[in-house]
Amino acid sequence: MSGELWLIGCGDIFETIAAAWPAIEPDTVLHVVRLESPAAIATPFEERLAAASPQPRVFAALDQSALNFARFDVYARLRLGGRRFCTLIHPSAIVDATAKLGENVWIGAGAVIEARSSIGHNTFVGTRALVLGAAELAAHGWVGAAASVGARAKIGTHCVIGADVRIGAGVEVGRFSSIERPGHYAEPIAERTYIDALFELPVRIYGSARKQAGTAG
Repeated sequence: MSGELWLIGCGDIFETIAAAWPAIEPDTVLHVVRLESPAAIATPFEERLAAASPQPRVFAALDQSALNFARFDVYARLRLGGRRFCTLIHPSAIVDATAKLGENVWIGAGAVIEARSSIGHNTFVGTRALVLGAAELAAHGWVGAAASVGARAKIGTHCVIGADVRIGAGVEVGRFSSIERPGHYAEPIAERTYIDALFELPVRIYGSARKQAGTAG
């Protein structure tokens, strides 16, 4: 695809996209706006796009952090500014032609997205991750490296499926949940559930999900 794209963000995926760009879209000129850290989203960055053409494509690339609200903030500010987003797929990923991908979606190296799956806006799928047939991932999510989402599973908004986590077929994961302890999950997971290796049992997040996410680090 010819034209130009502005890549805004920081972290491993930002650097991966920048390094692999000649293979991702060889005919597109890439401009980078590198933020110092997720905390830097609090400072204005929009003026750095002033040199862009009237309708440049943009991509907000920030790694998983605090239920992805840092990436959400960048995405929302650009969207409110009328920017036009794209979706990026690593050349080694496999995406079935019947899968539906929203805007500002990243599909990492070696990932596989099977038939009739759907991935919501601003959701990132990591290296060698697997999304099986007819699975549904809502917006602003994260699927970590070598994780898998089973056929017909449903993942809510602002969810984190950590590295090596396996969500079983048909399992529903409620919104604002973070599943970071590797293993197989075959039962439904209620919204605002936090599962981590530090805790023997799942922890529920109460109060404002955004406030809790913002203090989670």
